[in-house]
Amino acid sequence: MKKCPNKGCENATVDIDPAKGTSCCTKCGRVLEENATVTEITFAEGSHGQVLLVGQHVGADGRVNAGMRLPGETGDEAASFLKHGRQDIYTLTSALGLKKSHADQAISLFKMAVQLNFVKGRKIMHVSCACLYTVCRKNESAHMLIDFSEVVKVNVFKIAAIFLKFIKLTNMTTPLNDPSLYIHRFVGQLKLEDGTSKVANTALRLVARMKRDWMATGRRPSGLCGAAIIIACRMHNFFRSKDEIVRIVRVSPETVKSRLLEFGNTASACLTTEEINAEGGDDGRVESLRERADRVAEDPPCFKASKKRKPKTELTAFLEQEPKDQSKGRLTKNRARKPSDSDQSDNSSSEETDVEDISEYMNDDKETRIKTLIWEHANQDYIQQQQFMEKLRAENPSEFKKRYPWKVASEKKASKRAKTEPTDLVEAAGRVLESRYGCHFLRQHTHPCFEFGLTYKAWVP
Repeated sequence: MKKCPNKGCENATVDIDPAKGTSCCTKCGRVLEENATVTEITFAEGSHGQVLLVGQHVGADGRVNAGMRLPGETGDEAASFLKHGRQDIYTLTSALGLKKSHADQAISLFKMAVQLNFVKGRKIMHVSCACLYTVCRKNESAHMLIDFSEVVKVNVFKIAAIFLKFIKLTNMTTPLNDPSLYIHRFVGQLKLEDGTSKVANTALRLVARMKRDWMATGRRPSGLCGAAIIIACRMHNFFRSKDEIVRIVRVSPETVKSRLLEFGNTASACLTTEEINAEGGDDGRVESLRERADRVAEDPPCFKASKKRKPKTELTAFLEQEPKDQSKGRLTKNRARKPSDSDQSDNSSSEETDVEDISEYMNDDKETRIKTLIWEHANQDYIQQQQFMEKLRAENPSEFKKRYPWKVASEKKASKRAKTEPTDLVEAAGRVLESRYGCHFLRQHTHPCFEFGLTYKAWVP
């Protein structure tokens, strides 16, 4: 029984109007409730004798469904989606070793996906993976998307595409993957026994230094974890091959190699094991953590790439500023131009300068002997082979032809090319046409356009 909260209306009655959904005090007139909803479910009989539910169903998104079916009827598509989605989420939770709280949060997200019609056109299992992975990202769980892919037996990029679309549709923000979340998981799979905690702590410190050096930005956390674990194992005298660690972190060997090379270019690569385990700054000292102004941070990779390209740009600009008279094109142009009086007056000075410049590029007798000895020592095998060939050619020509037939053929071609020079234009043109078209496809013709009766060989089609 409802009562008025006013002290003077303790014994006053409350007027309830079910039609309007209001209730008010009869003494002071205070409205105690309005727009009251009916909690009981009533049914009515239709014109054809069917049973219908009285009222309307208002969903969480505010949409009204006037034609609501009975609760036990199988035609409710949304209820079917929720049923199968709940089963898939519980299956994934047990397979991945997640908690029941993760499953409950994922079911809430799946209900949201059903209300937004995100399930239509997609498999329920894929949407369930996206919802459960979203919960893992929010709770910072040590589970990767490839773990879901192995359970469902689906390409990881397909699940990733559904996850990104779901995040964009719901305007949810998920934290970035922290590589330190996966260190203990990966190190535990190496079976280091007593050295597991030491290697894990060292790998965590290495990952923290990688994050300070901009190595974690825009890169997958598994690659950083693989590089940090390799370094930590070597620091504590635990030999684990790169293939074994790559198989655990599930990345390619090239990715781990590139992360190791990037770490080698940072200041942290020069630290010793004691300095890294001292939990200090970039130089290994604990005091350096307080010296904020003196700490030197690494630049992002894009800045380093631009710095590597900068010297080339400066060198190019310096070469472009050289006097154009020293360039090849300008010299050719000056030679083609007729010399003037001023040019003739400056010939003596320019020739002396050219001679001095050219002399710098010429070798003297001492440099020539030194370079000759260096070349002969570097090509000693080639010189001995040439001497053997010359000796064999002089002593046994038939054996030389059998061993080196290409030498004989090249010498014949050279001898043909070394014929006497043509005496006139007719003979020169004939040699060119004969070498181009061959002797078997030519015949003699006399061209009527030549007044001097030039005889030439033309190609017979």
